[in-house]
Amino acid sequence: IAPYFSSIHSLHGKTPSHIVNLEKQRDSFDRKKRSLTKSVEDLENEIGYDSDDNSKYGVDGELYFLRNTCHKLESGKYEYEVCVFGKATQRDIGQSSGGTHLGSWETVDVDEHGRRTFKWGKGTKCWNGPVRSAEVAVTCGAETRVLTADEPETCRYVFTMESPIGCDERFRLKHSL
Repeated sequence: IAPYFSSIHSLHGKTPSHIVNLEKQRDSFDRKKRSLTKSVEDLENEIGYDSDDNSKYGVDGELYFLRNTCHKLESGKYEYEVCVFGKATQRDIGQSSGGTHLGSWETVDVDEHGRRTFKWGKGTKCWNGPVRSAEVAVTCGAETRVLTADEPETCRYVFTMESPIGCDERFRLKHSL
């Protein structure tokens, strides 16, 4: 009987080498899977997807090329700067830094006609009124640039901007292009 149990005895306390190798491969694959999952999450964050697969860069990612860009306009005695996904600022012309904080990026709205409006909020509080805010109405244009600046109400700033992102499919259809 002993010869029959000797092979079982050799298994007791020691895992066969082929099983050890399989466990090592499994652990290696698990590490690779975790690493790849992390890479996918990092890329999704970089291109702006949230947990619900909504893109902060627009339905088709059309705002991606505007990320980290700022656009300036001199109007009256001020220079205005709007930074997409950043902040909006008003400075005296010639002032290179600082200025009045008009707001931080909040959202982009798209109406039923496909017109986009960028919005900044929670800016510096006016001494005699509300906190400052800014919005930019985007129209179709060959290059991205701010065209106009206005303050229709105390501490509420309204700009118009032209940009290729305003020239989407809805614009083409509306203008029979």
